[in-house]
Amino acid sequence: MHESVINPIYLKAFNDFRAKARALADTEDVFVLPQKAGVKKDVLFLAGTHGDEPLGIELMSLFGADKAYDWLVANEKAVTLNQRFVDCDLNRSAPGAFGSDKYEERRAAEILLKVKSYNYVVDVHNHSLSTRTFIILTKPSFADLLLAAQFDISDIVVWLPSERRNTGPLTEFFEPAIEIEANRQDKERLIVSVKRFIGQYALPITKNNLIGKNIYWVYGKQFKKAEGWRDFEATRVGGEEFYPFMCGQYSGIGCYKMMKIL
Repeated sequence: MHESVINPIYLKAFNDFRAKARALADTEDVFVLPQKAGVKKDVLFLAGTHGDEPLGIELMSLFGADKAYDWLVANEKAVTLNQRFVDCDLNRSAPGAFGSDKYEERRAAEILLKVKSYNYVVDVHNHSLSTRTFIILTKPSFADLLLAAQFDISDIVVWLPSERRNTGPLTEFFEPAIEIEANRQDKERLIVSVKRFIGQYALPITKNNLIGKNIYWVYGKQFKKAEGWRDFEATRVGGEEFYPFMCGQYSGIGCYKMMKIL
């Protein structure tokens, strides 16, 4: 697909990220996840960023904490109320503000202060789609891609806002950090995937980590949805071929459009 469909504000980032992703899939070089000095533990898992998404908390109750990782309930009040948020969407409120009168903005600031004590952040969500579990990268970061590559989750989606703004997802403000968007029916498989990640995240990363993985870039919206469209399955409208994403998830949007870059 031609680069003309890419938002101009992201064109350089798109070209750089695509080149690095394709190089990783083809190189004999070996990579490791970055390490910082003076961290408390390596990995912080976030659960319950949205209070009506319980899967991360269910996983947290199974895994607990360890010398290498911790779990944190991100939006405690919303979880207690079993609703998406209290005052505003926590996953659109980072970097937050300690003095805000909105709970989620204060909470975002608290979480981003806490994550400085870790090397990596994994924010576990669950979705209501019929599609499979996938990973979202909220910024075109090679370090984020390396973190995603250590999970045995096939689909990796780079999803950036349509315009630059001062607030956004928690994972946008820490590196490396990823979101897992899990299908509720994938719980048992996700347990295995997280357990495997915990055992191997420090191992070298090679092109073999990308075998069987697909990397997509969200570039636009399709407002009218055709029957039979499915997430991650190529379709065509006129002369444009794209991969649907989030089919029917948002009012007034048939789906988001993705291109496959690997």
